Amino acid sequence: MNKIRCGALLFFFLLCFAVGVMISMPARAYDPVFDDLQWIARAIVVTGPKDDFRYMAQMAAFQKVIPELKDRDIVVLTYKDRALDVVPEMSFIPYRNRVLKERKDQKYMQGQLQTDDDEYSVVLVGKDGLFKYRWAPLDRAVPPSEIFKMIDAMPMRQNESKAP
Repeated sequence: MNKIRCGALLFFFLLCFAVGVMISMPARAYDPVFDDLQWIARAIVVTGPKDDFRYMAQMAAFQKVIPELKDRDIVVLTYKDRALDVVPEMSFIPYRNRVLKERKDQKYMQGQLQTDDDEYSVVLVGKDGLFKYRWAPLDRAVPPSEIFKMIDAMPMRQNESKAP
């Protein structure tokens, strides 16, 4: 009888331990909207009204640093009216535009970007497809140098810089 109790107690302990480990592990958030960019490119997503002075200034700032965007494998996307659109002249690879028709997909994207498409913001998504940083609320465009500094500090970028 004692052996059975010890066995049951051990099983219960191991089960509780396994459940505790699973609960404490961070969920691997995977953004299916960026699945075709994963491990290929970083994304900078600009949201907000296209006639917003900050939005226009942001696009003008990116226009001046296209070689630096390409060097860092960055795809510039806009997120407005439930659609993700690539800015082809600022992106080194083609990216299929995606319209988020389902409300759940819109909510998911807003959750991933930690913003919605009506609010001006700039969001950085890493090569792993995960959210890295959001600049908002802001009363100005984000200097590309600020974004590049953040990217250049990332371990993956440092490894890329070391590669021949």
